[in-house]
Amino acid sequence: MRKNVLLMIVSLLMMACNNDDTQVSPYNPYKERVDIPLTTAELSMVNQNNQFAFNLFRNVAANTDHVNFTISPFSIQILLSMISNGSHGETASQINNMLGYADFAVQDINNYNKKMSHDLLEVDPSTQLTMANSIWIDKDYSLKPSFIDVNKVNYNAEVSSLDFADNNAASIINQWCASQTNNLIKEPLKSVDSQTQLMLMNAIYFKGEWSEKFKKSNTERAIFYAVDGSKNTVNMMNDYATVLSYVTDHFKMFEKNYGNEAFSMVVIVPNDKDAMSEVVNDVLTPTYWNNIMDKMQDGKIDIGLPKFRLNFSDSMVDYLKKMGMVNAFDTSADFSGITDGGLVLNLLQQDLHIEVNEEGTEAAVISMGGNIGSAGNKQIIADRPFIFLIKEKSTGIILFMGRINKL
Repeated sequence: MRKNVLLMIVSLLMMACNNDDTQVSPYNPYKERVDIPLTTAELSMVNQNNQFAFNLFRNVAANTDHVNFTISPFSIQILLSMISNGSHGETASQINNMLGYADFAVQDINNYNKKMSHDLLEVDPSTQLTMANSIWIDKDYSLKPSFIDVNKVNYNAEVSSLDFADNNAASIINQWCASQTNNLIKEPLKSVDSQTQLMLMNAIYFKGEWSEKFKKSNTERAIFYAVDGSKNTVNMMNDYATVLSYVTDHFKMFEKNYGNEAFSMVVIVPNDKDAMSEVVNDVLTPTYWNNIMDKMQDGKIDIGLPKFRLNFSDSMVDYLKKMGMVNAFDTSADFSGITDGGLVLNLLQQDLHIEVNEEGTEAAVISMGGNIGSAGNKQIIADRPFIFLIKEKSTGIILFMGRINKL
């Protein structure tokens, strides 16, 4: 009998700023950021991570039924790297090809993930960033010690034995999720299939305070022009802020920093609310993206960003299948590095919560042509469908991505 493997990603993202109108100091009061040094091979892996992020985002954007969505490509990459340690043959090839790791040795991949998972936590003491991995094994099930050991050593994975046939199994795992996401994601798992023998989970919690804060007194009611043609009133945060910006005939974008400027949010606003697919397909490619990042210009401009809160839960299975990861989800799966018995991956779910307000951002997870120039004295107001990304700046790695079509 083929046994079930469940992978779950629980992510929490929160962005926040001060609620008062305190004058912002002309200097950054936060502790100086610590950049992450990368070897040539590690930089290549970051580029592959971002390629995977763009591919996944494009796939979700084209196929999801959700009007708004947010994903953590980094979380999925970590989780699939963990399970890849126990996969062989075509199953392993498909996972690694999709992640862009085909040319890298397994241990190099593990070393890279271990380094990034550690160093990302150290770059900004003022930003709350936590990551946790866990492996849940059925009490009557035996895993190969090598699989457990490699994930303990490289991913700091907690390993627990659990009776999946017990009605309390889901509740126990949900308690772990809640504890890792500041209680913002409390019940990602409704139940556990009694045939499940193994579950791997990854949780990320991010809470960042804007470096240059919005004043609450500048937040005002404004119209958001939704993708379906409706006009809805939102709370628009406004500021004349120092940001990096980039403008073309097709879209505008700005980058606003958190804390000591180690992390930032990039907001991309198509000039036309119906041009979202064009921006997704043309802008979100590694070559074009890296070119934009090099050409962003620093300066004070008027920006507007609506306050929003988004809860998102979706299975990633169909998206990953479309990206070439097929074998893991059917009876041809080869997870013989995990156990000698047959395993098949039957669930890969991502649950996220994100809140953006004057205080900053909080998030959790249980991935064109035209005239170019700076924004100058122009406005960049996200009063129509927009894309947002949260990244670490010294490496450029993307942690979260999302699309807002309607508020």
